[in-house]
Amino acid sequence: MKDSSPDKAATIAELKQMIASDKGGGVGGGSAESKKELEKARSIALRRLSTRARSTLELRRDLEAAEIPQAAIDEILDRFTKVGLLNDEDFAQQWVTQRRTSKSLSTAKLRYELREKGISGAIIDAVLSDTVDLDAQIGLDFARKKIASMGFLDRTTAIRRLSSQMERRGFSHSIISRSVIQVVNEAGIGSITGDE
Repeated sequence: MKDSSPDKAATIAELKQMIASDKGGGVGGGSAESKKELEKARSIALRRLSTRARSTLELRRDLEAAEIPQAAIDEILDRFTKVGLLNDEDFAQQWVTQRRTSKSLSTAKLRYELREKGISGAIIDAVLSDTVDLDAQIGLDFARKKIASMGFLDRTTAIRRLSSQMERRGFSHSIISRSVIQVVNEAGIGSITGDE
């Protein structure tokens, strides 16, 4: 995956300029009321996209919450998709990268989050296809990071808390078990076996 941070910065600058100059592709023909609704939808969409990338469904929900008519929502989403401001595959890739880095989430948890954001199964499978093997290492790294703050706890409490934290991030039982055993032993909080 290529680093898209310069592209992201350029896109954000472009979006801010479009909002400020009110030249974001304009609104087409139609009644004054439909032009007003399209302009409102475009402005909301540009503001949302200037803060972070969004899936098509997320943006649709934002526009629906603002009570934008369905026709205006469909037109704005279509325009934004055509010009590349809205791309579910790019969004999914950015989401996975960001969530893996900042939250140490498992593939299962990422799959769930992407489904909640309306990303298709085919895109999810494509984006996550090369990340499944990373779960064990990410789980172990997460456990090592968290165990450092648990040295004052007794063994049973440390195991329970660490296991719960890993479970909330979507790691499988086998990864949790192996990671917890290894890091608790490394930290010297007592020796444990897989029976805990």
